[in-house]
Amino acid sequence: MALVSLEVESIRKGWEEKEQTFDQIAEPYPNEHSCRFVEPQKGARYRRVNDKFRIGGKRVDVIYMIIGGANSTNVKIQAMRFPTSIWSADAARKYCSSKGGSFHAATG
Repeated sequence: MALVSLEVESIRKGWEEKEQTFDQIAEPYPNEHSCRFVEPQKGARYRRVNDKFRIGGKRVDVIYMIIGGANSTNVKIQAMRFPTSIWSADAARKYCSSKGGSFHAATG
């Protein structure tokens, strides 16, 4: 099985229990900075994976977007989230910019 297929399968595993709605992911949160790669789309499904990876020892959460039916392999990283308790706006903005994302500072 290809690496991409394994990643898609790991994202799909338990999808329903961790699925988020469009409204839950569309706006920045008061305690998280956001780095958006793909605009949210109504009708798509979303899954958040907390602490997906670390950058310089700091936690990064990932929101995946899946377009299509239950067997779709059209999965993209929609956004990354940076907790304000450990990420300054400047540090999150710098990382986001280096990856080509659109930065949105926390609202709180």
